[in-house]
Amino acid sequence: MSSNPSFRAIIFDMDNTLIQSTIDFVWMKRAALSFLQDRRLLPEGYSAEHKTTAQVIEDARKTSAGAEEWMPLIWEVLAEVEREGMKDAGPEPGADKILEQLHGRYPLVVLTNNAYQAAITALEHTGMIAYLDHVVGRDQIPKLKPSCSGVRYIHGLYPDIEPAEWLSIGDSWIDGRAAIRAGSRFLAYRGDRSKFAREKVEPIGWIDQLEDIIQYL
Repeated sequence: MSSNPSFRAIIFDMDNTLIQSTIDFVWMKRAALSFLQDRRLLPEGYSAEHKTTAQVIEDARKTSAGAEEWMPLIWEVLAEVEREGMKDAGPEPGADKILEQLHGRYPLVVLTNNAYQAAITALEHTGMIAYLDHVVGRDQIPKLKPSCSGVRYIHGLYPDIEPAEWLSIGDSWIDGRAAIRAGSRFLAYRGDRSKFAREKVEPIGWIDQLEDIIQYL
């Protein structure tokens, strides 16, 4: 690990990075598969192993017609899973303190695959919204993480900051892939190292406490 004073802005994932989410992501993927398979929107014999819900939906979008009609419906189904998992969600340990410490020193942006309003509600509930400059949910971007489109969207909000000057922080390999493919660097907060290795996503470092972000700035 080495200090890197070149970072000028920070992107945070939300679920299990800033907020202790209880969203059942396994059930979410099953619900997505059920929706898509019932409508024959996935190829016969399709395997969702090692794929995220977002990747499954993107595969269906690429291989079937009428996405503009069925995609709003599937997001409506999954939004209910999100709402249930975000009920009374609290902050990750130290999340509010690190945001308060960084606020005003760096642009702070949340990028989440959740719906924008669900994210806003959770961040308002925890009080962390006061420290954030932008919140970007799936409503604002064409493709979800692990696509880099959300990170690039955020880069576009700050044209004077180079992609390499952004530090992205999250608990999942999808956060890392999105950041790295957009030309930014990624710091892993906890997370499953075996999944990072399987997906060939290499963070600049690993932290177990959010306060340790400071060591990389």
